[in-house]
Amino acid sequence: MKHHLQYLWNKDGNAPIIVKTDVIQSVYRFDQPTCFIGNCQTTCKHLSSCLNGLLKVNVSDEVTCNGTESDSTVEKLQTHTHNGLKNYGSTCYLNAFLQLYFRFKELRKAIYDIPSQADESGIIQQLQLIFGQLQLNDSGIVDPGGLIEALRLCDTEQQDAPEFHCLFMNLLQARFQQVGVSVIDDLIRGEYIYETSCLKCGFTSRLPSKFLELSLKVSSKTLPDCIRDYLKEEQLIGDNQYACSQCGRKRDGIRRVYITRAPPLLCIQFLRFTYDSKTGQRKKYKASIHLPDLLQLTRVGDNQISYKHLNCEHSVECLSADSDPGYRTYRLCGVLLHIGNQPTSGHYIAVLRDSYKSIGSSQDKNKELSVEVDDPLFKSNECWSVCNDIDVFNIPSNQFKLAKINGTAKSLQSYLTSIETSDSSSFTKFGQPSDKYYSCKAAKIRRLDTSVNGLIPTDISEYSNLWHSSTNAYMVFYESVDNSNINEDIAVPDELRKTIEEVNLTEQQKLSSERQNKVNRKNQLLRVLSDLKLPDPINSPQNDDGTLMSVNPLDDVSLVSTSWLSDCLNNLLLMGDNCSSSTQTKSLTKLKEYIFPSSLPSRSSYALRTCSHGHVPTDLAAGSYRAVSTEGLKKLIDILFPKPADSVDSDIPRLNQFHHVKSVFY
Repeated sequence: MKHHLQYLWNKDGNAPIIVKTDVIQSVYRFDQPTCFIGNCQTTCKHLSSCLNGLLKVNVSDEVTCNGTESDSTVEKLQTHTHNGLKNYGSTCYLNAFLQLYFRFKELRKAIYDIPSQADESGIIQQLQLIFGQLQLNDSGIVDPGGLIEALRLCDTEQQDAPEFHCLFMNLLQARFQQVGVSVIDDLIRGEYIYETSCLKCGFTSRLPSKFLELSLKVSSKTLPDCIRDYLKEEQLIGDNQYACSQCGRKRDGIRRVYITRAPPLLCIQFLRFTYDSKTGQRKKYKASIHLPDLLQLTRVGDNQISYKHLNCEHSVECLSADSDPGYRTYRLCGVLLHIGNQPTSGHYIAVLRDSYKSIGSSQDKNKELSVEVDDPLFKSNECWSVCNDIDVFNIPSNQFKLAKINGTAKSLQSYLTSIETSDSSSFTKFGQPSDKYYSCKAAKIRRLDTSVNGLIPTDISEYSNLWHSSTNAYMVFYESVDNSNINEDIAVPDELRKTIEEVNLTEQQKLSSERQNKVNRKNQLLRVLSDLKLPDPINSPQNDDGTLMSVNPLDDVSLVSTSWLSDCLNNLLLMGDNCSSSTQTKSLTKLKEYIFPSSLPSRSSYALRTCSHGHVPTDLAAGSYRAVSTEGLKKLIDILFPKPADSVDSDIPRLNQFHHVKSVFY
C-alpha cells in the first residue's frame, strides 16, 4: 500500500477514536467505482474490488448476455478440418503411421474391402473403425485404443518407427493373402538385385531381393545424393575380395545394386542413429537433409528426363536396364518426423501432403481454379497437414516450410501464427486459398517459359523444383505421380458407415449437452461474480447533511486472499467437467477426461497476514487481497462446500478464516 494511503486515517498525527467509513474504504482501496466484469485484462492492483483477471478464461467473451456461446466458440466446436488421434502415453508413433496409412487411398480401400470376420485377431476390424472415423467422425478425435489392444502394444513403451512399419506391413500382407489380396506387394514392396562381377573372368552373379523401404545413411545433403551413395559401385579388393564361383577362388570384383521394380509408393528411412563407442549408447545424427518435391528414378545409362519441368538434380539413375516401367516420377507425400535423441523415446509427428477438397464448408470444397493449367503436377487446392496426435493443422502449400516444424508446441504455434498474419488476405478463414490467391497463381503459371533444355527457371517453378529440408526427417514417403493424380473417392462401406453415423449422432448429442452445461456453469459464475461485486460508491445516496451515504456498510465487506478467491472461481468453473466425465456415453471415440481435486488446499496457504491485534493491517500488498460482498462470499462457499454457513470445519475454508473490514478498527 502506498504510504499516504496507509496513514490516511491518522494524517493529522492525532489518532482518532473512531475512524470514518470513507477513510477505511480509501485505505483498503474499495472507494472507487468497481470495474465491470470483463472490462480489465488483469486484476487492478489499485482497486481491491476489481474481480477481473482471476479466471483462466475470459467468461464475458465466451458467453453472451442471452446465455449462449459466442459464434467463434461454436465454430471451433463444429469445425474439424481433419480428425486427430488420442495418445495413450507413448503411442505417438502409431498415431503418425495411422495418419500416413489413411492417406494412401489404395491401402485404405483394401482395408475397407476385407470382410472383418475374416480376421480373428480383430486387427482389420479395428483398422476399419479407425479409418472410417478419420473419414467421417465429427468429434475431431479418434480413439485407437482397440487397435492397441489387438496388436498387444505396450502403451508405455515406444517402438522404433521403421521397425514397427516393416512389422505392421508384413502383418497386413499376411492378412491380405488370406483373402487373395496383394496390395502390400503391389503398392509398397519394391525389388532390387545385387550384381557381383569378377574382374578376372567377367562372370556376374545376380541375387534378387525385396524391400519395404530403402535404408539410407545421411551421407549427403540431398536425398538424390544419398540414393546415389547407397547404390554406388563397391570395389571388392584386398581383404574384401569376391569368392568367384567360376574361378574357384577369391578375386577382385565389383558389386552393384540396381532397383528392378520401383513401387508406386516409395518409402525411405534415414539411418540417423549410430552407436557411440564412447558412451555405449546410440546417438542421433541431426544433419539437415534436403528433400526434392519431385523425385525421378531412371534406368542406368538413360540420360533422358521424362518430365520436361524436372531439374536433373531431382533425377537418379538407379533402375536396371530391364526394369518395368523404365522410370518413375515421384512426388513427396509424407514425412515422419522424430523429435528427440533416442529411437525408443522422443515424439513422432506426421506431415502429409493434403488437399483443401476435404476442408471447410461445402462451397469451399467446390472451389476450382478459374484458368486451365497444363501442368498435371500443379494442384491449386493443395496444403500440408501436420498431424500431432489429437492436433491437426493445415498449412497452405505456398507457405509450408518443413524446417519450421520441429515438434515443440511453442515453435509450432509461433509458425502457425506467422502464417495467419503474413498473408491473411490471400486465404479464407478455413485456410482455403481465396480468389486473390488463385488469380495470382494462375498469372504466375502463365508466365512459365521453358528454356532450351526444357527446364523451368527455379525462381518461378516453385511447385516442381521445390526442395524441403529437415533435421528431424526419419522416414519419407514418395508417391508415384500416376497414383497421386487419381482423384477417386474412397467410400466407407455401408455397414461401417451406419455404425459411425450412429456414433456421430451420440457424440453430437453429448457435445450439445456438454456445451449447454458449459454455458450454464459460466452463467452461474457470472451470477457469483455479480454477487461478489461491491456496489459503486459513486451511486451512494445522500445523508441529511448532504454527504454521501455509504452503500458499502462495513458489515457487508470482506477482505479475502486473492489466490484463494481465484482458485475458488476456477474450481467452480471446472466442477461440471468432472461431473460430466463420470457419465461417459458408449462411443468409439473417447474424449479426454478431467479430474479435479475434491477440496481446496488448507486455510494456512490462503491466510491473510494479520497485525499483532489479530486484524488486517493497512500495509498489505495491493494485489494480495480482494474486497468482496460478505453475502456473495457466503453464497460462493455454500456452492463449493455445501455445508451450513455457521459450521466450523478445519479442512474446508470458511468465513471464519477471513477478517472482515468492520473488525479492523474499533
